[in-house]
Amino acid sequence: MKALDRIAEIEKRADAATEGPWEWYGYLSNKDIYLTTPKNGRQIVMGFDRWGMQGAQPKFSVNGIMRSFEPFARRDHNTLLLEIDHPDAAFIAESRDNIPWLTSRLRIAVEALREMQRLRAIDIFDHSVESDIAVEALEKINAQSD
Repeated sequence: MKALDRIAEIEKRADAATEGPWEWYGYLSNKDIYLTTPKNGRQIVMGFDRWGMQGAQPKFSVNGIMRSFEPFARRDHNTLLLEIDHPDAAFIAESRDNIPWLTSRLRIAVEALREMQRLRAIDIFDHSVESDIAVEALEKINAQSD
């Protein structure tokens, strides 16, 4: 997958998820904790409900109403949970891979810009050299495996 395609996928997930910033909030005395956003008077992004005697199940906001994850659960032919098909759940699940991927590409772009800035500072201003640096950076970004 090309870098810009992957970036577009990440942006799509981010746009579909509840607007941030996100933060943990709750009352420890009640053993109640939520992932929230201070937007709209502390909107809950994800909460938990008791599930049996020792477990908890996540619940997600749908049009401002907290709903069990179960309607969004994608299972195998048995009862193995494969995915939760809710925008916030997808954003959370993918963020662990997305952030390192994005930062590695950003690092390459920043290094290329710094090299162009360095060349300008020592009066080696040549558009063809800058173009070569930019092309090389883009090739590195696209060459990195997903």
